[in-house]
Amino acid sequence: MNGEKDRLGDKLRDLEHARENQFFAEQDRALLSKLKARESAVSSACPDCGAALEPTSRSGVARCPAAHGLWLEASALREPLPGNELEVLLASSKP
Repeated sequence: MNGEKDRLGDKLRDLEHARENQFFAEQDRALLSKLKARESAVSSACPDCGAALEPTSRSGVARCPAAHGLWLEASALREPLPGNELEVLLASSKP
């Protein structure tokens, strides 16, 4: 009988730990989604004029509609632009 109590106690502690881990994992996911939403809201406006940036044909590159330039995300910096793609992007950023 005493061994049964120990096993039941162990199972209850394991269940409590699992529920606790699940709760905190959900809290972490909620916080991460809030941070990602805040980061995307900040990065989608021109730092000079505040206008909404327009996406370009290149992933991670956006342009200001008021011709304040091109804005790059970190992912765009990891991959070099092929030869004339930079000129095409710069030409599209001019009014």
